[in-house]
Order: sequence, then C-alpha cells, then structure tokens
Amino acid sequence: MSSKKVWFESAIKNNYIKNFDYTKFENIKRIASGAFGTVYRANSLNLRKLVALKCLHDDDELFYEKFVKEKFA
Repeated sequence: MSSKKVWFESAIKNNYIKNFDYTKFENIKRIASGAFGTVYRANSLNLRKLVALKCLHDDDELFYEKFVKEKFA
C-alpha cells in the first residue's frame, strides 16, 4: 500500500475527510464529473437542507497521489 493511500485512509479515519452514508440523502442529482469524482446535489435528511456531495473515483493507485498533490497545491 502506498504512503499516499495510507495518508488518505488515515485522513478519513481521523475525520479530516468526511465519509457519508448516502441513505441519509434524498433527491440525489448528478451535477458534474471530474478527475477525482462525481459531484451530486441532494437534500440532507439530517440537516434538512440542500448539500453537495462528492463521490471520489479511487479505482486506481494514482488517484491517491493526484488527490494528495491537489490537496496541498
């Protein structure tokens, strides 16, 4: 496992990056897609307001390196 992937997983574990259960949202509509993921508009059942969600594309090892580089650019 690469150090970038370890950093990324640690960031999620320590709540620096939030991971949400998509069942807590309704009326989910795709807004756009990019290199790192797809952005959706949805109504949060917990917050009772409109929010943006980003579903990350982490299907290859280079994702983690690119994500970390952009985060600190």
